[in-house]
Amino acid sequence: CRAAGVRTIVDDNYAVMRVPESGVELGADASCFSLFKLHGPEGVGVVVGARDVVERVRADNYSGGGQVQGHQALDALRALTHVPVMWSVQSRVGAEVAERLAAGEVAGVAEVRIANAQDRCLLVRLDRPVARDLPAA
Repeated sequence: CRAAGVRTIVDDNYAVMRVPESGVELGADASCFSLFKLHGPEGVGVVVGARDVVERVRADNYSGGGQVQGHQALDALRALTHVPVMWSVQSRVGAEVAERLAAGEVAGVAEVRIANAQDRCLLVRLDRPVARDLPAA
């Protein structure tokens, strides 16, 4: 894109703080993401990258509620500091639970996998089908 003179903006919504580098760190002109996806306030986003892109976004959002202040600003800062710690703990605990399930600590578990489906989770296959019995339980 750069060689063709095209500016790039990356939607990093489900990547930021989950992968080693964001789009802007990989060469894009800007990366954008919603703080709501990081347990922050709704309607608040982040744009990072080239100064001219960020300044243009800031200028375009100067009025009409585009600037974040007060409790929303504090909620945004909390999310940016809380989420990396929370996801680190979640990752460590999820890995431990997967290891323990795979080791046979819980009867009936045939297989366990760690998945990243917007949030990190465990997929567990049981050694016998129980789906038909689940609604009654």
